[in-house]
Amino acid sequence: MRTLGERLEHTIRPLLSGATRAALLDVPTHQNVGDSAIHLGTLALLRRAGVRVCYACSIETYSRDTLARRLGDGVILLSGGGSLGDLWPLHQQLREQVLADFPNVRVIQLPQSLHFRDRGALSRARVAFGAHRHLTLLLRDDRSLAAARSHFDAPSEVCPDLAFALGPLPGRSLHGHGWCGSRGATARPRRMRTPARTPPSIGPSAAAHRSRASSVSDTGWRRRTRASSPMRTAR
Repeated sequence: MRTLGERLEHTIRPLLSGATRAALLDVPTHQNVGDSAIHLGTLALLRRAGVRVCYACSIETYSRDTLARRLGDGVILLSGGGSLGDLWPLHQQLREQVLADFPNVRVIQLPQSLHFRDRGALSRARVAFGAHRHLTLLLRDDRSLAAARSHFDAPSEVCPDLAFALGPLPGRSLHGHGWCGSRGATARPRRMRTPARTPPSIGPSAAAHRSRASSVSDTGWRRRTRASSPMRTAR
């Protein structure tokens, strides 16, 4: 875990060079503890780097005007996780909207996994990413990195998940197949649900999850996402 944390710092710190403030977009408001850990790891890394968060929003609360007013010469950070692609269309729509709204601002896509099932959605992402000259993509696995380098022109690097920026947490340690408390008593391991099979990154028969392509105003964005954003419990 310490090594992964060091790799994180080594990859992200240079991208933040010169920045003293950052906007953190697409912060999690759903019940997914993994995404919450990623968010806390992001905040921990920014504190160590001396970068202040000047603006933060979820997909429901994004405001172009407020972000522009607060950002100054800062950098835009798009939260890490597993929403890069069309599995969670609203998150991808926000990503593309922000790139269109701020074409001359440095944008870092924090470590993500990438999945596209629909060629139309992939084409829209290729156009949006290609039109932005200051975008860097960080991918948290080799398969996603290979797909990003195949489909997009933006610079891309592999980087560990930002939850590892938290480092070792006090009070619990991993022992064998169970969690150990501070006195060393091994707890009974919890039964894990078998995850759904991950769809291919892109395929000839992909037609599901086609996101609507439209230009969205600040008020329209908030109204639309409140009405259609699903409760997310897993990635």
